[in-house]
Amino acid sequence: MMSLSTSAAPVGSKFFTNRDGLRLHYLEAGHGQETIVLVPGWLMPAAVFRLQLEALGEQFRVLAFDPRSHGQSEISNESHDPARRMADMEDFLTAAGVGDYVLAGWSLGVLESLDFIERKAQPGLRGLILIDNSIGEELRRGRRPATRSAAAPTPGNASSICVTSAAASSGPHRPRTSPRPCCGRRCRCLRARPIS
Repeated sequence: MMSLSTSAAPVGSKFFTNRDGLRLHYLEAGHGQETIVLVPGWLMPAAVFRLQLEALGEQFRVLAFDPRSHGQSEISNESHDPARRMADMEDFLTAAGVGDYVLAGWSLGVLESLDFIERKAQPGLRGLILIDNSIGEELRRGRRPATRSAAAPTPGNASSICVTSAAASSGPHRPRTSPRPCCGRRCRCLRARPIS
């Protein structure tokens, strides 16, 4: 459990060059074995997480990423398509020397985090935090979500994670994680490797 204190971990500013030659930025606080990676929403800078960096940095290594054309990262005249942004995330984790980590996305950062872990296996991923996004919103409006391909889980090597938004979770259904397949009610399920 994290202790409450009046001190704050110092926050450092760092830059790296990605595979496209773009200079990207991130903030870092704390140190230790456990790392938390924060991904902001659309047009939000890493600095939006300053209070979280200072507080969580007392116990964890905490990183907040400025995606291309956000915050202090270089503005890109190239595409901002998802594949390029996911490559930036991969370059960021490598440049920051991240091993095992918990990935936390806020707003659009939720969708980017989900896209990131779906596109390529992330062996260092130990947890996922999804903050304030409208996953499941299309179901509330009567539209079918886009189908995502994922292998069905098998006992011992994967789990189904039901993800719902507050707006879509009316009634008895609530978000859950279990080794069983999705409940099939007003949610979108993700297949993920087990978190050890």
